[in-house]
Amino acid sequence: MSIPDLETYLPKVISWRRDLHMHPELGLQEVRTSNLIADLLTKFGLDVQRNFAGTAVFRTLHTNKPGKTVVLRADMDALPIQDAKDVPYRSQISGVCHACGHDAHTANLLGVANYISDHRTEFCGTIKFLFQPAEELLEGAKLVCQSGVLDGTDYILGQHAVLDVDVGQVQVCYGPSNGGGDEFTLRLHGVGCHGARPHTGKDPILLAAKVIEGFQQIISRELDPLKAAVISVCSVQAGQHESKCRSAGGCVSWNRAHAGRGCTHLCFDSDGGNRSWPVFCKSLFLYLGACYKSASLDQRPAVDPIS
Repeated sequence: MSIPDLETYLPKVISWRRDLHMHPELGLQEVRTSNLIADLLTKFGLDVQRNFAGTAVFRTLHTNKPGKTVVLRADMDALPIQDAKDVPYRSQISGVCHACGHDAHTANLLGVANYISDHRTEFCGTIKFLFQPAEELLEGAKLVCQSGVLDGTDYILGQHAVLDVDVGQVQVCYGPSNGGGDEFTLRLHGVGCHGARPHTGKDPILLAAKVIEGFQQIISRELDPLKAAVISVCSVQAGQHESKCRSAGGCVSWNRAHAGRGCTHLCFDSDGGNRSWPVFCKSLFLYLGACYKSASLDQRPAVDPIS
């Protein structure tokens, strides 16, 4: 399908994306980003709604023709990762970069908003543009939903850039496309001792290694093999002394494996989390009890799967 004049917007989209890439901001701190978006939407002739859901930016376009109400959504926040690229548009913010493509998502939606604004007589229904903060914190979507701006919406369309799809191609699927996630922190408590006398203590680091391996047996043996699920341990913390076995070790929680920290459980069906979490907890503590160690599990439900 060919859309007249569409390619004339591409240089602007590239420019916006590189500007955003140079100035990344973490979740709920997207002040410069949201200001840039608001300024551009205003130039497109669109009134802007702000001061809700943290740094979110929102705009509704009424075509005054009958039709559905559709929300087009992009996320804005970056990650706490150092940008290691050597390109002119690399991140100028130390320790922060757009490693998950949200700069591209935002730039693309700006291009779409620009095009629709210029050709609004060719569209029908109501079109809403949502620039969501704090996707990486798993907080932005909740804040937006709680604000009420999505009330009366028929469809929400989002996008995510992926490396295994060729440029110019778009993938869609039936059913869930993104997993729902729960974060968890597991703390194992043993008895400290000298590394040369391990028999006098109870080593939580050895136990942690066994527990991490055991997690994957939950996936392969306790869950329906036709239902996708993932348990990932993304960080392990223990002692720093070379010759001492610590009395406590643990997994420090967050959601994103590529952020280099945390533990996450993902499910891809609406009841997967409700079913697999009790199985996970039961299996885990039966195993820990057999090893006569104490442990504590802090589980934080985060987001549901996206269809």
